[in-house]
Order: sequence, then C-alpha cells, then structure tokens
Amino acid sequence: MTPVIPKKTKGGASGSSLPNDEALVREAEILLLSGELSAATQTIEHAGSGDSYAVRALLAILDGRRKDALVLFEEGLKRLRKELGVRKVYFRCFSAFFHPPLLISFGDLKKAATCAELGRQLSSFDKTYELMLCLADYHSGKGSDKFFSLFSPARCFKEKNKQGLLVLLALCLSWSSPEALMDPEYRSLFLNALDELRESGDTFLLYCVELAEMLSLPPEKQIPGRKLPLRDLIPRKEEWMVALKALTTLGKGTGGAKKKRERRILWEVDWDTEENGTIVSPEFIPVEQVMQPSGKWSKGRQVALKRLQRELVKEPWMTRQDLAAAGAVEEVGGYDGWYYKRWFQFDGVKIFSALAGHPYLVRSGDGRPMEIVQEEPRLDLARTVGGYRVRLSPHPAEG
Repeated sequence: MTPVIPKKTKGGASGSSLPNDEALVREAEILLLSGELSAATQTIEHAGSGDSYAVRALLAILDGRRKDALVLFEEGLKRLRKELGVRKVYFRCFSAFFHPPLLISFGDLKKAATCAELGRQLSSFDKTYELMLCLADYHSGKGSDKFFSLFSPARCFKEKNKQGLLVLLALCLSWSSPEALMDPEYRSLFLNALDELRESGDTFLLYCVELAEMLSLPPEKQIPGRKLPLRDLIPRKEEWMVALKALTTLGKGTGGAKKKRERRILWEVDWDTEENGTIVSPEFIPVEQVMQPSGKWSKGRQVALKRLQRELVKEPWMTRQDLAAAGAVEEVGGYDGWYYKRWFQFDGVKIFSALAGHPYLVRSGDGRPMEIVQEEPRLDLARTVGGYRVRLSPHPAEG
C-alpha cells in the first residue's frame, strides 16, 4: 500500500502556509498517546507540514506499515527543508523519536546515527536522541558500555528522568538487550514509571500498554487498531544469528576484525596578556581526535562541556587528567538582558590542577606543546657578577 501524500499549497511547503498545523500536530499526538489512533489519523489528515509527516509515520508503524513509514519520514524532512529554507533540519515532535529505530530495523545504521545526532543538536529532546545514538552504536557493533553508563538505573533515579524517556529507554533495551528488562533495578525503575503514567488515566495509554507488555504484565486496556507493538519495531536477533554473523565476517578484508582507531583528547589552551605581562582570561578547549590511516591525528572535533560533565564514559585511552577535567566543569546561570540563561564552564582553579602534567596540551592556534606544572612556587637566589639574580621556579618558558 502506497502512503497518501497531500499536495503542497501554492505558498511553497504546505506547513509554512497552514497556521493551524502546529496545533493539529499537537492534537494528533495527544490522541495518539491516549490510544485513539483512528482519531489521530483523521486529525493529521488536515495538516501538511513536515512535522505532520512524522506523526503519519508513527501511525503507519503502529499499523504495521514500516515501509510506508520510511517514505513518510523522508517526505517530512523534504518539507521541513523547504519550510525552514535550510538543509540541516530535523523534526520537532515526539513522533520522530521512532525514525532512528525504524532506520535501524532496515539496516541503515549510518543514517540512523546521523538522524539521531541531528535530533540531539536541533531539537529540545537532546537526552532522548542521545539514547537513540546509543542504540545505533549498539547495533553497529560498538558495544553497550556507553548505553548502560549514561542510562543506568542509578543515574536515571538521580536525574529524575521523565516517564516518557523511561518508556523509550525500556523500548531501547527491548531492541538491544531485552534481558536487562528483568534486572531488579531496571524493573523497579520501570514499574514506578508505569504507576505514575497510570495515574494520568488514559492520557498515556499507548505508553502504559507498551511498558506493561515489556514487563510481562497484563495491560489494563488494549489499543484498537494497533497491529505492530513498538517493541517489535526492530526484530530481535537470536544469539545464534549474532554468532553466525560474527563467524561469516571473520577473516574478511585485510586482517579480519577491524582494529579500533586510536583516540585521544587534545587540550588547546589560550589566554590574553596584559601590558605588565599578567596572564588573564585563560581558555581550555577539549578536542577529540582519531588516528588516521596516514599515521597523523585528525583535526578532531570540539567536545561540548555539557557532554564532558554529564555524558563522559571512561575509556582506556583517556588520561587521568581528562577524567579530572570533567569534574572541573560547572553549570552556571545568569541574565543576558531580560533573559536568564544557563551554560557550562570550567572552574578556574580546578581546571589548572586537573590538567597538570597532561601529555597532550598545546597552545591554541600554532599547536606549540604546553605544560602545566603542579609545584609549590619558590624564588631562587643566585650570585652573579655585580650582584644577585632572583628567578621564579618553576620558570615559565619564553612566549
């Protein structure tokens, strides 16, 4: 069955010319969450914006039409590009959470990771798309260490994650490591979420039914028209299938298993100097680099301080100074005109102590090696011809 795609209006993208589309998307998603799939379908028929296609796609998934859903997501992205006039776009509604898992189900792991990264950067659901990135990494064979570190039961309890995110976490576990759903700590976390969702009546009926089924509990109600439970969106591979795939790829290429590329965090440091030589406004920038086949380090990408503080997963290649620097990040806030904002920055004292002795510290711009020495300063007095010389030790290098 081919999905029905409404014609665009003369104003360009249909979403940009229909002022009620945002309200229709919101109304349709409310109906969808409450299990009223038929009413949600009828409501979204009157919308033509890019985001409305994400809602159509999720309805198609629940109807068992995964291929149609893929087409609808792609059409939605095309319309969003025309609506916003830029190439780099992603959906702004929760229905889009299921786009990366759908891509994974079709084996398009690279695109799934790309979409999850776009969602993390461009939407207000960065935590949810970080979860989807972990899922894509797992299915790409990168392991589950990051997944279970960022979304461990203890961390979820501590950060008081919302019930909607916990349902998506349970779904990601069912799509990757379903045995983790039986872990006592995870199970307690999800049971609490289920109880809180049920307190809202039928407002989150879809999530209640999905979560109850994943926990092997009888759902209190059924959802008319749901042909494909979300937990079955990504077919589970049996252990023997995973082992068989590993055996069939063994020895292929030029050396069998692909060797992991070497990584490091390079720290760039810069500062201003006053007329009297005093150093002011020091700035530290962490850059994650990988070793290229040529034997040279890549240019790398800057590591956001928010990620460094909240999402750092300890890796064997990280130095003790890298880990200490993560602990030197602090979240602060203040007014920018009329608006109150929050941002992340380094504690000015802790960061110097943390990076003392770091092997990969360079001056920003020219890449000159730098060193932070953690020693008690002292004055050395030496006799010279005609007097004495006073020298600070350790003495900073020239420049």
